[in-house]
Amino acid sequence: MSNTKYNSLPGAKPHPAYGTPPLDKGRGRGWGLFLLLATLLLNACVAQDDKEVLFSDTELAIIKTLIYKAPDGEASNQYVNNSAAATLGQKFFWDPQFSGDIVVQGNRGASFAPQTTNGSARQISCATCHAPSFGWADNTSIPNNVSLGANLTNRNSPTVLNTSFNTYSTWTGGTDSVWAVMRPAIEGPTTQNFSRVGVASIICNNATYTANYTTAFGAPDCTGVPAMTTIAGQTDNWGRNDFASLAAAVQDRVNLLFANFGKAIGAYEHLLVSKNSAFDQWAEGNENAMSASQKRGLKIFIGKGNCVRCHSGPNFSDGSFHNLGVPQIGGALGVLDDGRYTGISDLLTGSNSTFNTSSGFNATPSVNRVSGLARTDADIGKFKTPTLRSVNKTPPYFHNGTFNSLWDVVNFYNFAGNAGNFPGTKDPVLTTRRMTNEEMEDLVNFLKALEGEALPTSLTTSPGGFGTTSGWCTPPVVCP
Repeated sequence: MSNTKYNSLPGAKPHPAYGTPPLDKGRGRGWGLFLLLATLLLNACVAQDDKEVLFSDTELAIIKTLIYKAPDGEASNQYVNNSAAATLGQKFFWDPQFSGDIVVQGNRGASFAPQTTNGSARQISCATCHAPSFGWADNTSIPNNVSLGANLTNRNSPTVLNTSFNTYSTWTGGTDSVWAVMRPAIEGPTTQNFSRVGVASIICNNATYTANYTTAFGAPDCTGVPAMTTIAGQTDNWGRNDFASLAAAVQDRVNLLFANFGKAIGAYEHLLVSKNSAFDQWAEGNENAMSASQKRGLKIFIGKGNCVRCHSGPNFSDGSFHNLGVPQIGGALGVLDDGRYTGISDLLTGSNSTFNTSSGFNATPSVNRVSGLARTDADIGKFKTPTLRSVNKTPPYFHNGTFNSLWDVVNFYNFAGNAGNFPGTKDPVLTTRRMTNEEMEDLVNFLKALEGEALPTSLTTSPGGFGTTSGWCTPPVVCP
């Protein structure tokens, strides 16, 4: 079958192969009854096999490439399938201890007021900005005034669902593995306001974490790692300034503890997947899993809308970077974001380079994602293509949270992203789609069909058992 056939959807035309003969009045009511029964039988047969009815062979081949397949996991993380590491990573993910002073309350409160009074630290966990109830993303973003962790940033926190599909992570690809995201997340100037020294100190001085770490990675070498009680007496850095003053051997120990901290979280995130969506069920044979509108939307997705050009494969992402002309208003930070151009610099020689895949922390040296990598002006304004799985759960959208609904996103694409005020050059793949309102509605409905099945509560809630600390964690600070 090489030509698209039609089914009984509203407005569909009969396929030439199923043409209806003219009524022979001489045959009377018997012939009319025969035609009625034949039509009902035909429609029943078509309904049973509407994948073939709605889509050509070429389209069906594309659809097969979109069906969910479990990723192997991050090759540079030898612990990605280690259950003890994942259990520890879940504790790390939900524990607010790994955060410093809240500089601004941001979108989580009434204003951008400073929050440096007693009790403003140790309140932010990974789960704060990657909440299961919001598709493991952050729903508090205001365009260009994005509240992420302890301070404002110009980037919206993306979902951590299906991160094991990623090669480069973050909106800019500033890290080239899932586990290395802990570097900008913990130490970034506008995120957790914490430090690798603080992380190492907690692992070494918290009896529960020391035991858990030993089970997953072996006994930690904590020789020379500063005590958390000393770090806590400093202002606004929580040990960040201590690292440079440490002996080289101690720096190596701290970096190893920090790398394994990230690898444990990566093992946990490997379990956070969006799969078995209505689309997957339909593509695997359940004809009733998607509505007629969603099926029409799928046809637009791979055809007229050309969404599959970038949102391809089982994770609905090409894993690459594109300049979509997303408007950047400036906001509280008052700057334009150069995106991938900055990310490559951070990865190669900047703040994230210590933990890239050319480092000794990479468990598979043959996987080197920075070899031959260099930034050019063409990278200005490019951002990573996000997964579309469970996308209906993760508004606002784009790297700066500039659109609040899927309809807004589809409409933006429909007009080729002609919003203005963005750095770099827009990707030429963006052309006017000329979709009708009805077609855009069908496309939005299809995107909703990508929501995955619910994860078990054992993965979506805090596991507790963080252990106790002394000397620095005292009320009104939130203590585990």
